Amino acid sequence: MRKLLLYFGNEKNPASIVAQQVKNTWDKIEIPNNYSRIRQFVYNSDFTHYNTIIMLGVKTNSSGITLEKCAHNLYTPNKTKLLNNGKTTLKSTYDIYSFLKNLENDKVKINISENAGTYYCNCAYYWMLHKYPKINILFIHLSDELEVMNFLVSKLNTV
Repeated sequence: MRKLLLYFGNEKNPASIVAQQVKNTWDKIEIPNNYSRIRQFVYNSDFTHYNTIIMLGVKTNSSGITLEKCAHNLYTPNKTKLLNNGKTTLKSTYDIYSFLKNLENDKVKINISENAGTYYCNCAYYWMLHKYPKINILFIHLSDELEVMNFLVSKLNTV
């Protein structure tokens, strides 16, 4: 099984820190932090040889880990659609509830959300779900808490 970890950030970003600490059984690629570059990244890349793609981003002012069930065809700064003829909502193709069972614990809060935001995380997720409907893709938002980062690293290393 080929696995890809896509993440936003730089060396101080929690998503980047988690990605760098996950075992090399995952391929890892940083997602650009720019609207047009994200779109180019998604549509100019070929990820068809992967079975599983996990995307990581940081959710400020949050606690724990949030599994994003879907992405929306909306980009906030100019209130435009990401794809003119795209569906309003695209659902994750990943079995979120199986992954959720793997995350059960007493220390780190686990959330499930139907709103990946309306900025870069949502854009990247929507375009990935649109381009690769047959690949298991899941977006995970995490807080910047060290305990959360270490927990997620340990769980991704068992996937």
